[in-house]
Amino acid sequence: MAHKLSRRSFLKWTGISVGGGMVLGAGSNQLRLSNLVLAADQAPAQEEEGEWRHTACAMCLMCPMQVKVKNEKIIDVQGEDIYPWKGKVCAKAFGGIWGRIYAPDRILHPLKRVGERGEGKFVRCTWDEVIEATANKIKEYMDAGHPEWYETWWGCPVQTDNMYFLHYWARITGTSISYMHGQICFGDNTAEKSITFGGNRAGDLVGGTADYLNCKYAVIAAQNFPGSVFTPGTTCGSSAFFPVFLKARENGFKYTLLDPKLTDSGALANEWLPIKPGTDAVFAMAVANVLLKEKLYDEEFLLTYTNAAQLINSATKEAIKDAEGNYMLWDGASNAAVVLTEAGTMQGELGIGTTYEINGVKCQTALGAWAQDIAEYTPDKAIEICEIPFSTDKIYEIAHNLGYNRPAVIFSGGFTTGRYANWFQVLRCYSAVNLLLGNIERPGGWYFPKKKFNVGTGWPTYPEVPEYPDPELQVVPGAWANLVSIKSLDKVPCYSDPPKYHPATVALPWEHFDAMRAGKIKALFSTAENSAITQVDTTLVYECLHGLELIVVGEQLPKEFVELADYVIPEASYVERNHLYTFTSLGQDGKEHPTAMMRSAAIQPQGESKPVSWFYTEVGKRLGLGDYFENIDQQYGYWDPMLKKAGLSVTSKDLVENGPYSESIPMEYDVLSMPIPTPSKRFEFYSNELAENCYYHPDSPWQSMEYVHPLPVYIPIVKPQNEDEFYLISGKATWHQKNATQDNRYLMESGIEGGCPYTPVYLNAERAAELGIKENDVIEIECIGPVMSDEVCVHDDSNIGFKDTVRVHLSEGLHPAVAFTHFAAGHKSNLMLSKVREGIVHSEFVPLTVEPYGGGCGKNYSIVKIRRVGV
Repeated sequence: MAHKLSRRSFLKWTGISVGGGMVLGAGSNQLRLSNLVLAADQAPAQEEEGEWRHTACAMCLMCPMQVKVKNEKIIDVQGEDIYPWKGKVCAKAFGGIWGRIYAPDRILHPLKRVGERGEGKFVRCTWDEVIEATANKIKEYMDAGHPEWYETWWGCPVQTDNMYFLHYWARITGTSISYMHGQICFGDNTAEKSITFGGNRAGDLVGGTADYLNCKYAVIAAQNFPGSVFTPGTTCGSSAFFPVFLKARENGFKYTLLDPKLTDSGALANEWLPIKPGTDAVFAMAVANVLLKEKLYDEEFLLTYTNAAQLINSATKEAIKDAEGNYMLWDGASNAAVVLTEAGTMQGELGIGTTYEINGVKCQTALGAWAQDIAEYTPDKAIEICEIPFSTDKIYEIAHNLGYNRPAVIFSGGFTTGRYANWFQVLRCYSAVNLLLGNIERPGGWYFPKKKFNVGTGWPTYPEVPEYPDPELQVVPGAWANLVSIKSLDKVPCYSDPPKYHPATVALPWEHFDAMRAGKIKALFSTAENSAITQVDTTLVYECLHGLELIVVGEQLPKEFVELADYVIPEASYVERNHLYTFTSLGQDGKEHPTAMMRSAAIQPQGESKPVSWFYTEVGKRLGLGDYFENIDQQYGYWDPMLKKAGLSVTSKDLVENGPYSESIPMEYDVLSMPIPTPSKRFEFYSNELAENCYYHPDSPWQSMEYVHPLPVYIPIVKPQNEDEFYLISGKATWHQKNATQDNRYLMESGIEGGCPYTPVYLNAERAAELGIKENDVIEIECIGPVMSDEVCVHDDSNIGFKDTVRVHLSEGLHPAVAFTHFAAGHKSNLMLSKVREGIVHSEFVPLTVEPYGGGCGKNYSIVKIRRVGV
């Protein structure tokens, strides 16, 4: 008999049965993370019996941890005793177990939609029904010659089940796969770091890998630092960064936070500078101006490792080349232009304020031209444009702190991608200042771990499996060291001639939405992500998703994508399946720690839940492709060849039974420990890649656009015009990181917010008073921009005019130009917890903008009108 599900019945049908629920027993309803106390502050208690098993968290990233298991139930959590964790984990690790693994609304059975899409009405069904429906739809597309009409969307790699297998499955079936989340996370940052420093250094720079223990001073922008950062050298959470951070502070580390909002962990900063959105490039240029005029830069570094001395045409800014196409510089000794050689040899002169002439063409050095271009952005001008509430002396003070303490300094533009349509060039300005400071591979500066375990992708090959279909199909690098078809939507524009987007962009979401509208994507499977609300311009997203023929979602808890699904599969959680991870952390002991670990199946999958790899194996068998999948051992067999490829003698079973394998080696500073794969084979002030692929290329859609100028530039963004208009920006809270943390009753406790409430919209107190708005008033927010007519980067503005109401929180810790909401507050799914649904969905108010070449999606680029509507 069919049962339509309300939220109440949803709990009954999907939750753990009576007697199999929360492991804390009768007292579980009294558990509060806010009531936890330090072990040192409580009386010793008799330790409960149980077996400690090695695994890893996945609530934000992938911190290694142990769970204590009794009667196949987890009863306790602790960190692994390796650097830098040394036994510690954060509250998200506890919240993940009791608020996700054992949540009363956990999805434990396959579900089939019975109402209209989005109503959230389901009945229980069998695994066989979901497998058959998915396989039939893919077979239909295969028969039509278009298996790519079916897509897999995956999210965070530490929440996704065997991301390598998912890409292998897409390769064999000919279906599409996309890391949709990635481009709104860090995509254009990776592209910028690739064109400036080379792709082999991009990951560490994006992740913020630096020698904090020896750093004297840093400027950290656009990030909730240190609360939401990576542990240096890893993609692990901030719980392991705090021991490093505290040791750095003990060693004298100081830093300035540059952000429109004083973040919840930003109070640890030595000072906070509120900055107007979109003006970061001006701030960086003002700092660079001081460094240049007072000669507080590292000339030897610039001439040895960068193309600062490369000659460019003074009028056109095109690179000067010889007859063989070599880049040129000016040699003072011979008073002539000579070939610019690769990094490692000190060559040429910086030529600031100097003009040269070659065959009648006036030219400058790259640095000389940039110094001339940014001269107008003085500290005075920066205070004015950035609307920083300090005197000009503050810019000089920051520049002096950087210049006098170089190279033991860090100048960071943050981790996240495409905040505004100019962010790609903003990041280039930050990189230019770092080059001036010569802080690459220097004590206290940016650092690249010297030993990493290269495990590959683990794809099985012939004769283990039959020869791949379409054996001539080229695969290219994808997100997180995966491989994807060069014919995929995310890669075709990156490998065209000339490329429309940089190959390091990890996804091109707008291409998928355009394809949906054109009927070229008809079905999808979503796992470990919630693009229904995390992608900007949700009006567009929902329009596209509602038009699909089939949506299957793998999850543990309710969310918007679950409500939109035709079928929901009960996906095994992160502690119910195996996955290999490797990284090289920088510990509080000042050493590198190359590490391999297994996030193991510490407990059996709950209810009828299964790993996605099992589901896709079964679908593959229905498609007649079983020989490629059914003999793959997902528990150990998939991972052992990867460990062997990395030169490790341990097996995956060793890691499961004995815990992480970790080495300890000294840090070594060597700028040229690996090649610099840029066109000049040097770190590039002047981007020859942008010049040749975009700005000067006659066939590039971006030809002559300032967004791809080869020198870093400031591009103003659209501004609010009236007293009731604001930029609407968002950011992450320390205790909320990703999709996995949001429908979590423990991480939604008000008691852990520490005076930083999660669900209201924040307004500057003085600005609110001018509008007659008081604390906890209800305000209406309306999206009014940017629109296509005002901003060339706007791809879709169908959400203009969208309105919602929300309560307001007043704060002095906010720039007057902005309204702020926490990322992923205000969920709209009626199946989710009530507090999760308070607030607004920020992405509903953000039109879709697309940065040329870098592909950032402008996820904070929203202008809204605000008015008080109630109390």
